Amino acid sequence: MITFNTVLTAICSLSKCFPQLDLPLRLEEGFLQTTDLNLATNQTLTVALDLASDNFWVFGANKVDDALLQGVPSGVLKTANDPLVVFNESSTRFIVKYRKPIYEDDFNITIQFARSVINLNTNALGIPQIGVALKNVTTYMSYLVGGSGVFGMQTSSYANGVTISNSPGNVMLLYTPTYGKTEGRVATGANAVDSRCSNSSLTFPMIRTRALYPGSEGNYFAFNSTLTNKKMLLSTMTSYVVVDPATFSVVEKVLLPVWDPRNLTDDKGIPLRKHKIIPCNLTKSAPVLTFGVEGKSLTLDGTDYVKRTTTGYCILKLRQMTANEDYWVLGYPFLQKYCVKVDFYKKTLSFSSSNQVAGETEDE
Repeated sequence: MITFNTVLTAICSLSKCFPQLDLPLRLEEGFLQTTDLNLATNQTLTVALDLASDNFWVFGANKVDDALLQGVPSGVLKTANDPLVVFNESSTRFIVKYRKPIYEDDFNITIQFARSVINLNTNALGIPQIGVALKNVTTYMSYLVGGSGVFGMQTSSYANGVTISNSPGNVMLLYTPTYGKTEGRVATGANAVDSRCSNSSLTFPMIRTRALYPGSEGNYFAFNSTLTNKKMLLSTMTSYVVVDPATFSVVEKVLLPVWDPRNLTDDKGIPLRKHKIIPCNLTKSAPVLTFGVEGKSLTLDGTDYVKRTTTGYCILKLRQMTANEDYWVLGYPFLQKYCVKVDFYKKTLSFSSSNQVAGETEDE
């Protein structure tokens, strides 16, 4: 059972203070799943749920669409119809909207606590941090069916949210922790800053693109890269960076990746997803991936997209897009290196370098 014992409560006007929320983020070889939590009248919060670690977090608001509340798995989370403070086991509303089962096995979720954490500029919306206990949950998921976006947020969560898209104060700075670390932060407000992020940034217009995974609802935050001539999609659902075939071919010729011959299983004996591995001594020879705008670009080198496991294997955290995809997917190898600022008012995404060095090893 995964249990949360504490919650940070910070209520203030963002014009006067810029609170940061502790959001533990740890990605093992799994994915952050998103669902929509029906929090209160005319509000639906997008929830990112990671079954591979102690991680459950919430962003956004949107009008409720009851047509989406179909095929709810057994034991789903319910919440009280109260937009401010108290939610408990006797709550009255469903969370999940997916028509397919989200996970390989049924799961049960019980609310431990939930509080209003931030009051936005308009005082019209709060972002709750919710603690839950999970039972009968497998850490292995056979395939992805959930939605994603920038840190678990679907485009509609903010762009079409109650009154949240028409205020200059609607800015979020998202700091992504390194592998195996928990110091994830979210700063909100027009002047949101984080000491771990560089002051200089590269800004792109925010665009919308189609859902990435089968069964998901809504669109995603993305941006165009003039150097790669591709759309870039941010996603915490994957620990990989997905690139076009030409780029992958260049990397492949240098690093000589092969499928891991080992048949690894979790503690229940369920097979884990296969990796491609490379000779560790080739990591420093890995090509640098460059994209952005001319004269001011973002880069990923071998130490970013090759991860050494605690058992001494080197995993290639790079994958090739399929024939029907026209965008790169920037997962954790990118998000652990760059801080992301989302401006919902100007509809821009900005990236600045993280001042903290990413971890070079991870558990298998």
